[in-house]
Amino acid sequence: MGVIVSATLFALVVVSFVSNYQSNVDEAEEWKTYRNTEYGLELQYPGNLDFSEIHDTENTLRVNFFYNGNNLVGPIEINIVKDGSFLLDDNNIVGEKKIGGISGKTYAMFTGDAYSHCEQTSVYNDNLIYVFSDNCGENMNVFNQILSTVRLTKKGTAADWKMYINTNCGGYTLQYPSDWFVDASNTANVYVTPNLGHAKSGESIQILADTVTSNTPLEYIAQSKYGTLGTDFTQKHVIIGGKDALKIKTICESVGCGAPEWMVRNNGCLFTFTSGLDSDKLESAFEKIISTFKFTK
Repeated sequence: MGVIVSATLFALVVVSFVSNYQSNVDEAEEWKTYRNTEYGLELQYPGNLDFSEIHDTENTLRVNFFYNGNNLVGPIEINIVKDGSFLLDDNNIVGEKKIGGISGKTYAMFTGDAYSHCEQTSVYNDNLIYVFSDNCGENMNVFNQILSTVRLTKKGTAADWKMYINTNCGGYTLQYPSDWFVDASNTANVYVTPNLGHAKSGESIQILADTVTSNTPLEYIAQSKYGTLGTDFTQKHVIIGGKDALKIKTICESVGCGAPEWMVRNNGCLFTFTSGLDSDKLESAFEKIISTFKFTK
């Protein structure tokens, strides 16, 4: 296992089909609709299933679909995780599958655990990652029927947001509020701000793209930048543009401490998102803007 898939402003949704499930689905049973508008997931399921929603942590919602009051016996489990992580190994990619109109990568899962999933397909939509896991072929007919009903309905940013397009380092796009501004006089050093007159002040988020020749882990880059100076900091894996990224916050008492910084690597470049002195009151807005960031190559 090698690739950490994490989330900050998005959720990780895992739809899994329990591998010891013995089919008792009535094909003639009327199907019902499950809908979660917060996380943009809608699907239909056999009418003889019950479901429960459990908060394992304050950032985790687990939805179980099960038979006869036994939540250990059923075809579907959905985990919705904020600020969480999930391991997927790109070495196990065996193909692609389209779910909810979106193509995703399919992974083969190789373990000896009787409850393990044999196949998983992950799709990415509007900064949410959905992972659908099958029933090891024990009831693929029902599995595929359910997948055919999936709708990913998350819309994300407001319709009146503007889009900025940058062609550096393979290119990227992002969206920002219609009353904000972009200073791209240097396209390798872009500022997004609510106040054009203070674009390079603490009221902005700076996007810096630098060409890099090594694959130094982001954690080492953060340690080199802050740890060698004796500055304490926190770091958390997040996703930016579908890539594994790092969010960093310094811990100290001086001016500017605590301002968030994000790092992500793509196409031979290191992208750094930094914020200024007023980041506390603007951090949620910065997070929302970063959640719209997409690489074009």
